[in-house]
Amino acid sequence: DRQGYANIVEELLLALLGFTGDVFEKSQSVNDDGSWNVLPHPDHCNIHLSYDLSWVDAPDREQLNQLVHLGYHIQALRHFIDYEHSSIGVTKGASGGSIYRRALASGLQEVVDVYQAAVLQLQLQVLSHRAEGSSSGPVLAKLIHHLHDFQLLLPQLHRLVYQVSTS
Repeated sequence: DRQGYANIVEELLLALLGFTGDVFEKSQSVNDDGSWNVLPHPDHCNIHLSYDLSWVDAPDREQLNQLVHLGYHIQALRHFIDYEHSSIGVTKGASGGSIYRRALASGLQEVVDVYQAAVLQLQLQVLSHRAEGSSSGPVLAKLIHHLHDFQLLLPQLHRLVYQVSTS
């Protein structure tokens, strides 16, 4: 169903930024207790394509779930950045407010900004192709291609901040 996939792509673009809804859901993770200072583990993504969308083919579902991991990693990075730049992180002392951790958070903010700009650019391309009525080929493959570098980078940055936050 072409219209269904078009809606999934729109929701995917939001999920890539960490915003879930009815199409891409966020399940409760093992260490997602709402604590301000607890980062989710990099290997336990809790964002996935809704199981209610049974009409999505298994290979597409797998690719969508793999791609949406980026939204999970970006959420974790934003969480770390927000914590380190908040009054909680600053007043916590060496374990939460060191100058090195704040510098790391500032550098990560630049990466997050570049990623968000890339996702916005993809969204503009998708909307432009839709407005033109052109079939731009397999949209999912194009998204995967354009976000390939982030698929390598974001999980590693998530692992880094996870290690920093748990040490």
